[in-house]
Amino acid sequence: MKKLFFLSSILPHQNYEWIKQNSKGPMSNANDSFQRALITGFIQNGVEVELLNIPNIGAFPLNFNKIYSPEFFLNEEGGLKGYNFGFLNVNLIKHRFIYNALEKFVKRKYEEIDYLIIYDLYLPFLEIAKLIKSKNKNTKIVLVIPDIYGFTGYSKNFFHKLLTNSEEEKIYKNLQWIDGFVLLTD
Repeated sequence: MKKLFFLSSILPHQNYEWIKQNSKGPMSNANDSFQRALITGFIQNGVEVELLNIPNIGAFPLNFNKIYSPEFFLNEEGGLKGYNFGFLNVNLIKHRFIYNALEKFVKRKYEEIDYLIIYDLYLPFLEIAKLIKSKNKNTKIVLVIPDIYGFTGYSKNFFHKLLTNSEEEKIYKNLQWIDGFVLLTD
């Protein structure tokens, strides 16, 4: 059986307390629980899953106390295993560092990626989908969309709207690399 790679944003047990101590606002516990349930379901049904994880944390300095999020191998109870990517967690530029970390992995391992599930409409994840498809067009990619983009509680000031509109355009351009969608809503 082929391996399933899962681009996730869980809060790893190995550094959960560190994340909790350094977070300046709410943590993404519901997001974490739902992803863990999906991953556990695959594992319990005999699917080999490898996580490619970027923890869903706020950016330094406004929403997180640390400037760098560490990298390490994940190996948790229940068979959750994979890699937690490290990145410079600075407001506005952290997304480029996340993409660069994922890009290095993909360039080494793209031949192994037969199936990929991406959790959420996160631009660096979608840009990685494009890179994977350019290197291995047979990879099947599914995008799980848990919320309607732009309606997740962000402020609506002019600067935010400008950034959001630019990001939305890039997101829509990258959807062409996705083979299937799972849409979750109320």
